[in-house]
Amino acid sequence: MRLTDLVTWPLLLLGALVLVALLLKGFGPKPLYVRRLFLTDNEARVLALLEAALPRHRIMAQIAIGALIKAGETDRRRAQGTRNRFAQKIVDFAVVTRDDNAEVIAIVELDDRTHDSARDRKRDAMTLAAGYRTIRIPSRPRPSAESVRAAVADLQHLHSAAAAALPPARR
Repeated sequence: MRLTDLVTWPLLLLGALVLVALLLKGFGPKPLYVRRLFLTDNEARVLALLEAALPRHRIMAQIAIGALIKAGETDRRRAQGTRNRFAQKIVDFAVVTRDDNAEVIAIVELDDRTHDSARDRKRDAMTLAAGYRTIRIPSRPRPSAESVRAAVADLQHLHSAAAAALPPARR
């Protein structure tokens, strides 16, 4: 046996073991919880455009509809059925007043490929019934500062739900 064989074979064996270890690592147990991005790149961009277009308001992102509406039913079983219709749904953005009441005066949805127009109409009807106006911004073509400003232009001077002619919120 030559000296190069004595060096080559152990190195090849070590390399093969490292390769097998790396492959097995990918097939091991997966973590139970994994961190994910809060907003897509497009949502983050539109959030910044909304904040620039409405500097006298707060813009909240990824709000659970359950934080905005509740079932109006008094019967517990029917109330649960109503609540189930919105319990797992999220709005892209909420436009909120900066006063002490922090009232939501509008909902803004970024209509991207994940949105379905039939479901969106039902959801808009549900949030409208609770007193929220929904503004929809298409994601294609890519929203510009001008298009976002135009979409929310009538909100610029609203500083309360009363000014927006919304019904008062109930606790």
